[in-house]
Amino acid sequence: MLVRTCRGNCFLHLRLDKRSRRLLLVNVRLVLPALVTTAATGEWRALGPAHEERVAQFRRLVGLIERTMREQQTRSVVLAGDFNSPGGTRALDPLRKLLRDAWVERGRGWGGTMTAALPLARIDQVWVSPDIEVLDAAVEPRASSDHRAVRVDIRVP
Repeated sequence: MLVRTCRGNCFLHLRLDKRSRRLLLVNVRLVLPALVTTAATGEWRALGPAHEERVAQFRRLVGLIERTMREQQTRSVVLAGDFNSPGGTRALDPLRKLLRDAWVERGRGWGGTMTAALPLARIDQVWVSPDIEVLDAAVEPRASSDHRAVRVDIRVP
């Protein structure tokens, strides 16, 4: 396992080797979105620059994943974690150039994960590389934290 940082955010990856096939598993917990941090500080003029920083954060994440894919000599990636951004937001656009949102492909039911008691936002997400088949995706109704867990079944060719 290797740990890297993406401007203060945790970037963990684990490589699995099976029959000369490598799968890169990446786990992230990203900072809160601009709207939340701006609301907390009351600096509404900073909302635009804060959003641009959020988009740049996803660009840097994609760069880290691409570099790690080259270093580990793999094209198969699963990215999962607390994105602290709702699924479908434009801030995720940089990810869409490299990976696919598993929930969009096979999500069943309501996808909200935050908060556990009232899951309104889908901020915990799983994304996969084009070569991975998403079989199923669901949110587990019971939570062991303030978030509900996302379960995604995949097939790696």
